Amino acid sequence: MQTRSIALLLPLLTGPLAWAVHFTLIYAANGIFCARPALHGLWMGGLATAFMGIAAALALAVIGLVNWRYRRRWPATDDKGFFPWVAATLGLLSAIAIVWQTVPVLMLPACPSA
Repeated sequence: MQTRSIALLLPLLTGPLAWAVHFTLIYAANGIFCARPALHGLWMGGLATAFMGIAAALALAVIGLVNWRYRRRWPATDDKGFFPWVAATLGLLSAIAIVWQTVPVLMLPACPSA
């Protein structure tokens, strides 16, 4: 029973989990690179934008792939559209959050001037 619950929850929570991992990675990387003066020039040289863009694209791809693969595998319930709707809604909200936190990378410098 426990395995079935986990197998059901993981695809539903893929969006929020991908967002959380993306959020943690981009802020941890930015903090580490900005705190190390030796790496500051490398990070400011475009690596920040590339890393955060790739991280966002990867997170969005994971959300899309999992939702696409599980669209017809949900368990039978009285309301057949419930699980796909919840997964798609959480995925969409998470995708919006990922884009929302990635857009400032294009508008602001990665590290403040010291």
